[in-house]
Amino acid sequence: MLDWKENRMTLTFHTRLKELSPAEEKLLSDYALLMTRAERTLFTLHQRTDKPPASFKKEVMARFGITARQFNAIRYKLEGKIRAQKESRKERIKGLEAQIRATEKAVREAEEAFRGAKEKGNRSRARSLRGKLVGKKRRLDILRTKFQNLQLEEERGRVSLCFGGRKLFLAQYHLQANGFPSHEAWLAEWRRARSDGFFLLGSGDETNGNQTATLLEEEDGTFTLRLRLPGQPRRGYLGALGGGHLRLKSLRFPYGGKRLDELLKIHEAKKKGEKGPALSYRFQRKAKGWYLFVTVDLPDAVIVTDRKRGAVGLDLNPEGIALVETDRHGNPVYRTFFHLPLQDKTKGQTKALILDTAKAIVSHARAVGKPIVLERLVFSVKKAELRDRSPGYARMLSSFAYNLMEGAIRARALKEGVEVIAVNPAWTSLLGRAKYQVRYGLSVHESAALVIARRGLGLREELPERPVCRTREGYLFCPWRPGGKRVGQSKAWTLKELKGILQLTTSQPPRKRGAWRPMRRSRRGTEVSPRALPWSGPPGPVVPSLTVGDGRASAVK
Repeated sequence: MLDWKENRMTLTFHTRLKELSPAEEKLLSDYALLMTRAERTLFTLHQRTDKPPASFKKEVMARFGITARQFNAIRYKLEGKIRAQKESRKERIKGLEAQIRATEKAVREAEEAFRGAKEKGNRSRARSLRGKLVGKKRRLDILRTKFQNLQLEEERGRVSLCFGGRKLFLAQYHLQANGFPSHEAWLAEWRRARSDGFFLLGSGDETNGNQTATLLEEEDGTFTLRLRLPGQPRRGYLGALGGGHLRLKSLRFPYGGKRLDELLKIHEAKKKGEKGPALSYRFQRKAKGWYLFVTVDLPDAVIVTDRKRGAVGLDLNPEGIALVETDRHGNPVYRTFFHLPLQDKTKGQTKALILDTAKAIVSHARAVGKPIVLERLVFSVKKAELRDRSPGYARMLSSFAYNLMEGAIRARALKEGVEVIAVNPAWTSLLGRAKYQVRYGLSVHESAALVIARRGLGLREELPERPVCRTREGYLFCPWRPGGKRVGQSKAWTLKELKGILQLTTSQPPRKRGAWRPMRRSRRGTEVSPRALPWSGPPGPVVPSLTVGDGRASAVK
């Protein structure tokens, strides 16, 4: 029996209501129409008076003939939409700030190029750059106007919701292009979209977790849902509801049926005054008919991993996921790479690949009894600047489904009882490249995953006096730090200086043998030539105890 009072996680199971009669479909449609009208009315009252939605409880209940629990479901759903809108607005403001910065930089570069072409007398080039400059300035004005409008809305604290969808609302102005023969056809679809579902909030102290919709198990293993219908509203109602109950029989849940059965048994065994798990229901109308979603609170699995055994570090990148397992001292013992070719994949294919990979990663972490360590990455600002970046970079970052990867790993780990640790991503790739790439024979991503795992164990990283890094031409022994402050008791490279020297030595394009290589100046003004640096082979043999795994084969079977 589950002990639901411990730490809980929320899961949702769904099923399609296949055997509905026309009368039952009519009742569900009328139910959705009534609840969505009550929701829109509650939002109007809230916007008009700036009072909290809970203050209109008696008025909305009397007007639409609903119970207090049904009103709470409407209020809960509306407050969630308002919170989501406010959070989304904050993210849009950050994105617009990034877009404005990137566009301002593009305008400056276009102005410099235009002046250079004009001074050289290149009229065709100047004419082309002038048109580009005008377009960039126009876009900059549009972005600044949007930013000012969003800031004004943020200061006022008001939100705007379009029930039914903004895309469908704007389709009325272009009927033929959107497949509507007339405005009446669009209006029918608009009304249908505005009443496409309703939500019923549950509570642990009610019968089987919900007094409005009660789920009952039958002897043949199916479920029956007893749905309480609203009473007759006071005014403005066009449906056929008038109280009573609607029974939806022969419900089967492809996934989660055993969990629901176990939760219902908890309610049967509880004593008077005790609380059980809450079950909330959402009815949604789609193209194939009505669907039922059941949201339940389940106890988290017992944590079976221990940091004293080591950690499993993950480096998430557009090419795939690098995994490196360490012992309790931070030394690598296993490595593998899960290839994820997500570019040009459909949404379903992308999700399937990521879910299979997450299952393999969490299964490995559970088998070795070690927690998973991830980076805390945010790509919203970078993705907002894609318009002014190179096509290759934009394509790479757009196909990088980091949120989906992280969410899939966290959800799977929560079910399996595997601890997930989030760490700061600063300098992980650079530290891994300077300390561990050559020493253990790792790739760039695997060396970063090793640093992430060590950081999750609380171990500190310090650069050696002379870092060794792998480049296109071989192995680089970085020279002594050229002047500056002492770090510790010896001259050592700082991270920024090391990043500059690595960019200098790895950004050289391939040249023919004997071709002249230009001198480059470092940020400190010291002239450095790539051929003047000491090159040689790796400093020592690869650690023999490091095991290599086949990530792709284990991820997708």
